[in-house]
Amino acid sequence: MPWIVADFDHDGRPDIVAAVVKRVATRTQFGVIAVHAQTPTKLKWVVPLGEQLIYGVKAEGRSSSVVLPLFCIACDANAWFNWTGQSYELEGFGIGQRLSIDYSEPALPVALEIYALPKQTSRIVGRVKPCTAAKVLAVRGTTTETRWYFVDVFLSRPLRGWIPATSAVVEYSCPAH
Repeated sequence: MPWIVADFDHDGRPDIVAAVVKRVATRTQFGVIAVHAQTPTKLKWVVPLGEQLIYGVKAEGRSSSVVLPLFCIACDANAWFNWTGQSYELEGFGIGQRLSIDYSEPALPVALEIYALPKQTSRIVGRVKPCTAAKVLAVRGTTTETRWYFVDVFLSRPLRGWIPATSAVVEYSCPAH
């Protein structure tokens, strides 16, 4: 689809995300913009204008808050973007958002560590099974490689701690919680 309507900024009102095309001299540029109901005169770039072809956009996730620019139609390798409260970030979560704690490499252990501080050398405060739901309470770092999330893990007993962004995945990649 060239545009979608969903509550991307989690304010209870519908927002619009659209693929855009701009012809400049002899070349064509493609991008993705968002217009939030809260600030309708201010465009937010999900994907800035560039040379890579974008076929459209899709909303993903249970709450339809994840933007999936369609760089490729017949594959599942499209990167996703999420509104973090400040900007649309590549595979990023914002404070108050739900995620699933998981991992992308199947060779990793069955239990995933929750850390006391946002570094893997800190004390482990708990371990959880893959696809455990959590809520983001704080964020540190600016890229997928350096980002950490302080999470409240949804278990029968209280568990709060830090997980690396590489262990945080969108809800739709795991079975329903």
